[in-house]
Amino acid sequence: MDLFEMYQMPEFTEFPVLPRELKNVDIEPEYLPPINVESERIYQYICINYDVGESKLMNELVGYNFLRRKKNSFYFKDLIQKTNEQETEYVNDEPDYILVLFELKDLDEVVKKFRLPFYEKNNTYKMKELINNVTLQF
Repeated sequence: MDLFEMYQMPEFTEFPVLPRELKNVDIEPEYLPPINVESERIYQYICINYDVGESKLMNELVGYNFLRRKKNSFYFKDLIQKTNEQETEYVNDEPDYILVLFELKDLDEVVKKFRLPFYEKNNTYKMKELINNVTLQF
């Protein structure tokens, strides 16, 4: 069974969920235009690495107790609003990281909040370097 049969569509019907690059394109098996899978993503992110036992410092950097076991992705707006504050403190026994997802319109706030020395799309930073950068800026 092919997709046309599966969705009970006539042969020349366009799929409603095609990426923008493929809409209104006559797709031949030998040729498919390149698809930019990143183009429709709303969120960008920064990754911050921290070492063993530094989870408390990470909480201090952000401003409240937000870390928890097996959770690495956080929305910037939730961190700013201090949602989901944890009652128990997560202590990491191996190096860990967080991903802070944000909309491009919040980039300036993200740079200020984490005192990023530079921003590159979806870049990784070390927490110790960010803390040192904060100390040097005062």
